[in-house]
Amino acid sequence: MSLILLLILFILGLVILFRITTQLLAGAQYTKDKKTHLVDGVFVIKGIIEDNKSFKDVLAWQFKKADKKKWDQPYTTDTVPYTPPSSNAHTKVTFINHATVLIENEELRIITDPVFSKRASPFGFIGPKRHHDPYLPLASIPKLDVVLLSHNHYDHLSLESIREIEECFVPQYIVPLNNGQFLERAGVPTERIVELDLFESFEYKNSRFTLEKAQHWCSRSGTDRNRYLWG
Repeated sequence: MSLILLLILFILGLVILFRITTQLLAGAQYTKDKKTHLVDGVFVIKGIIEDNKSFKDVLAWQFKKADKKKWDQPYTTDTVPYTPPSSNAHTKVTFINHATVLIENEELRIITDPVFSKRASPFGFIGPKRHHDPYLPLASIPKLDVVLLSHNHYDHLSLESIREIEECFVPQYIVPLNNGQFLERAGVPTERIVELDLFESFEYKNSRFTLEKAQHWCSRSGTDRNRYLWG
């Protein structure tokens, strides 16, 4: 059997595996009785430009070497110990990685899109792998009051990281509509999850959190694009 045929069979096997796993990874459509930007089970936001890419487009992008640049190796970033905000600081903001940011004031410690896992993927053995450790390790953070999620792409919503947070803290989760189901899969109790529609607000410990519109989209598999709100 030729090498080319083996490669074709391997790719076909990956496609079949992808189709099977997408059904397992996808969440349910939004069906709750609430005013929202929903059309036939899909969130449609006025002013957001759609850039639909098919699975074929993704494969073509992955195998197009001309667009790929080799990452300079080795690349290391020293982690830093946690230090609390100074007494005269109103708010302290610490960048951790990508969209993961720790925001602290006198009343709250808030983390956004927490990703501490090695890969931005549903699998631990394959998928985009981080090139350096988080700037601030989760284990060094003494307390978390609120977890904010913007959307459910794997580089923003890591169920592994949510499980780690749940082992250490008891935070309030604030997420866009229809994303709470993924947190429940990670063991977060429903009563600690608040789902927001666009421009809707939630008050927590004298702070107001409002979901604003963003140019983006949502998906956890190849069959569930924009079933979940983002912001």
